[in-house]
Amino acid sequence: MLRQKGIFCKPIKAKRNHDALAYHGLGNLLAKDEKRRAEAEACYHKAIELNPNLTFVYLDLANLLAKDEARRNEEEACYRRIIEIDPTNTEAYYRLGNLLAEDGIRAGEAEATYRTMIEIDPSDADAYYSLGNLLFDDKTRAAEAKAFYRKVIELDPDFYAGAYYNLSLLLAEDEARSGEAETLRRKAIELDPSLGDDNVDHSE
Repeated sequence: MLRQKGIFCKPIKAKRNHDALAYHGLGNLLAKDEKRRAEAEACYHKAIELNPNLTFVYLDLANLLAKDEARRNEEEACYRRIIEIDPTNTEAYYRLGNLLAEDGIRAGEAEATYRTMIEIDPSDADAYYSLGNLLFDDKTRAAEAKAFYRKVIELDPDFYAGAYYNLSLLLAEDEARSGEAETLRRKAIELDPSLGDDNVDHSE
C-alpha cells in the first residue's frame, strides 16, 4: 500500500504544481488591467494555496499589493515569506529594505536588511547603493555613505549615475575635495544627462 501511495502521490503533486503555475500566469495577465487587480490577487492566492513554496508568486503578489499604500504590511509579509523559503533571495531582501527605508522609523531595519544582502552577495551593487542613500542625510555617517558609493562605482562604474552624483555632493562639502567632486559630477551627467538639470529633483 505504501508503494502504491507513493506512486499516485507524485502525479497529484505534479498536477497541483501545474495548476499553481496556471493560476500564477492568469494572475499576471489580469494584473495588467487595473480594474481586475482583485481577480489577479485571487489567482495569486490560489497559486499559493496549491504550492506555498513558489517564491515568484509572492513577489508578483507583493508587486500588486505595493500599488495600495494601505497594504504595506501585507507586501512586507510577502517578502518575509520569500526569505523564509529561500534565505538567499537577494531580490526579496532588496525590496524589503526599500519598503522599510520608506518608513522613517525603520531605517535601522532597512540597513540590517541591505547588509544581509551583502553577506549573501558581496558584489551586489544595489545593496551598497541603497546603504549609501540610506545614510546620505546623516552627517555623522557621511564617511560610511561615501565608502558605499565608492564601492558601487568600483563594482559597476558605468551604471549608477546616482552614486557619482551623490558622492559628488558629499565631497563638495569639503572645499579641498572640490576638484574630485567636479569630476564625479561630470561623470554622473555623462551617464545621465538629466542630472545636469538644476530644475530636476535628484533626491530619489
